[in-house]
Amino acid sequence: IVKPFQAKVVNINGGSDVNLRAKGNLNAKIIDRIDTGSTVTVIEHGTDWCKVIADGVEGYMSTWFLRW
Repeated sequence: IVKPFQAKVVNINGGSDVNLRAKGNLNAKIIDRIDTGSTVTVIEHGTDWCKVIADGVEGYMSTWFLRW
């Protein structure tokens, strides 16, 4: 996959938003909440976490919540 690329935010748990975190782990500070259905720009892709830009904010989102 060529980076950066666009991905759609989905919530596999049925929620209306997904957490954007300061680092790629569940204990990291939540810096924003991104609405389900939004499009983000993926700038780094990892196995469990992606570094994204969402609404002009750079942070990390679990790959489970992204579809491309």
